[in-house]
Amino acid sequence: MADTTDLSELAATHPRTATMAASAGGTLLWYALPDVVRSRGLRALLKTGIAAGGAWAVIRSGAPCSGGDAPGGPEGIGELRSAVRENPTAAAVAAGLAVGGVWASIRCEQWLFHRGERRRAEGRFAPHLRQALPLALLVAAGELLDPHTGTGTRD
Repeated sequence: MADTTDLSELAATHPRTATMAASAGGTLLWYALPDVVRSRGLRALLKTGIAAGGAWAVIRSGAPCSGGDAPGGPEGIGELRSAVRENPTAAAVAAGLAVGGVWASIRCEQWLFHRGERRRAEGRFAPHLRQALPLALLVAAGELLDPHTGTGTRD
C-alpha cells in the first residue's frame, strides 16, 4: 500500500491527474455501490463519506469555488444582499435555476438507480457497475479537458 507521503507528493507534482483520479474514482464508487452494498441505510452512510471526502479534497486543494474574486465572510453576505435588492428578478431566476438543478439531479439519480435495479432483476451481472464505468470515464474526460483542473486557482 502506498505511503500517505507518496500520495501527497504525487498529488503535488501531478495535480490534474490526482484530481481526475479522485473525481472519476468517486463517481465510480458512487454509482457502482448498489452492486456491492444492498442495505439502503449503509449505502447512504457510505455515500455521505464519499461526498465528504470530495468536499474535503476541494477544500484542501485551496481552489476558490467562485473564481477567486468574491469576498468571503460578512463582506460577501453584504454584497449578496445588496445585489439581491438591486435586481430581485435575477436573484429569483438564479434561485429557481438552483432548485431546478437540484431537482433534475435527484431525478437523474433515481432513474439511474431504478435502471440498474431493472437490469439486476433481468439477471445481468453488475448492472450498476456497467453504468458507472461510462459515467466515471465522462468525469475523467471532463477533468482532463478543463484547463483549470488541479491548478489550485481558476481564472
